[in-house]
Amino acid sequence: MVDEAQSDGDVDAKEILDLMKNFELMRPQLKKVEIALKQLGKTDLAKKVDELDDSLFIFFQEINECFILSPRPKGLFKSKKKERWKFHRAIKENLRQWVDSYNSVKQ
Repeated sequence: MVDEAQSDGDVDAKEILDLMKNFELMRPQLKKVEIALKQLGKTDLAKKVDELDDSLFIFFQEINECFILSPRPKGLFKSKKKERWKFHRAIKENLRQWVDSYNSVKQ
C-alpha cells in the first residue's frame, strides 16, 4: 500500500478499511502474546510486542493526518460520488476515533 501510494500519490480507502479490519483481528492476539511473554518472564520480548502495537497505532495516526476528506459533492446527478464520499467520511471518522482513543490511553 505504501509503495502504491508513493507511486501515484493516492491511497485507496478500501485498502485503509482492510488494514483497519485486519488490525482489529490481529490486535487481541498481539495482546495475548504480550501477556504470555510477561507471564514467562520474557519482559524484553513483551516490551517489543508492546512497541509493535504502538508503532501500528502511530501508523494509523499518520494515515489519519494525511487522509483529507474533500467537500461533499453537490448536485442532482452525483449520487455515486456522494456514496463514495460517505464511505470515505466513515473511514475518516473511524480513524479519528482510533487516534483519539489511543492518545487518551497513552497520555
